[in-house]
Amino acid sequence: MGYGGSTDWLGIPKPLAGETSSAAEEALRSDIPDWVLEILTKALTDANGDGTLGDGFQVSDDGGLDIEVSAGQGFIGGLVIEAAAPTAKASLTDDQLNYVFLKKTATTSADQSFTVEISLSSSMADAILIAAVTCAAGDITDVTNTPTGRVPYIRDNPNPQVINDIPGLLVVAPSGGNYTSPKTAIEAASAGDVVYICAGTYNIAAAITVPNNNLTIIGANRGACILNFTAADATNCINLNGKSGIRIAFLTITAAAGKTGYGITGTSAHKTIISKVHFSFTGLARAINLTTSDNVRISECGFDTDYTGAKYCIYCNGCNYLSCRDNRLALTGTDPLYALYVSNADYCQIEGNLLTFSDTHANLRALWLSSIDDNTNVGNRIAGNILKGAGDLGEGIRVAAVGDPHFLDETQITGNSVFDFNVGVSVGTVGTRETLVHGNKVATCTTGVSDSGTNTNSADQD
Repeated sequence: MGYGGSTDWLGIPKPLAGETSSAAEEALRSDIPDWVLEILTKALTDANGDGTLGDGFQVSDDGGLDIEVSAGQGFIGGLVIEAAAPTAKASLTDDQLNYVFLKKTATTSADQSFTVEISLSSSMADAILIAAVTCAAGDITDVTNTPTGRVPYIRDNPNPQVINDIPGLLVVAPSGGNYTSPKTAIEAASAGDVVYICAGTYNIAAAITVPNNNLTIIGANRGACILNFTAADATNCINLNGKSGIRIAFLTITAAAGKTGYGITGTSAHKTIISKVHFSFTGLARAINLTTSDNVRISECGFDTDYTGAKYCIYCNGCNYLSCRDNRLALTGTDPLYALYVSNADYCQIEGNLLTFSDTHANLRALWLSSIDDNTNVGNRIAGNILKGAGDLGEGIRVAAVGDPHFLDETQITGNSVFDFNVGVSVGTVGTRETLVHGNKVATCTTGVSDSGTNTNSADQD
């Protein structure tokens, strides 16, 4: 199947209907119909990150012999798919197991219409099993919805097939998957594989080292899929060094109180996507630590952490074309802290983030953009962020070219809301040139906008 220029939210190219797939794609799809794997792939990488059948296609016994399917549409892993009208089936057989399938009504990949089919056989070609129903004396006596234990199942002709038999997909689950350990699964993955981690708390005693490029690591959902790193040591949690095209989403990373390494770290980890990951710990030095890694996206992550003894939350050095958007940093702790730190990079977008601090930090730098390594960095944008300090201490947004001959040019600082800092927006040093500071809401700060440079275009505040 071919792919077009558009991508889904994880950056995965969307398929085009009617095009021929490559040999690698054919090998991946060799055991099951194209449309089943296409639906499955979308389910595992969709914005809800849940690879199970949703309530839209669950079966109930409310209607006696009738099996009700939600009107018009349902969900597989959060993916909305269309079913042909509300469907009721009254043709169930007493004293036998009746299998309920979701079957595609058309063969084109662009068509997502489905019908519900009933069979006495446990397998049906080109269909996904929804439920097994037993009947006696004209009444439904039992309904077993799939998947069991949140490990998704599909059915293919001629033999039943669980999802963890699909090439290129490694399922981690407390039971019933390929693996019970996320570390073992990830470190066994080949380039292009998807590691899908079902709901559960997984205790991990050592760092996970990502072995290959182009891996997707996705949890069932952020609240229920927890990677708990138990060793109280200085090692890191997940290491991406030298690997590109890594996507991590829908899981929570926790660490022992005495663990002082990094959460997700990597050098030359280009095209990394970290999305909808939650970080909760007390001791790690940095939650995300990326250096010389271009085209990185960090989005919709949550950081609820005690930063006593820590220095950074998000640290990106030399990461050109960084997109850091819509993250929530709710931090406690009294030590000096750089919460969101970006340095030595061009054309970065730092937008829509929420940073709140519960304790006083005399040397707090909430959002810091700098040029420090004999660079001239250009074209960065800090926009639409909300920063709430505590006690009018530290700095909210600071941009600075540290030392000489370092330059930080053509930075935009617009539309931010900054409250309760000593300095709301600080533009520092003569090497910080042609900076636009405009349209920011700066309130309850000792100093609203401080400009130590010589080439600031505008330094207004509301």
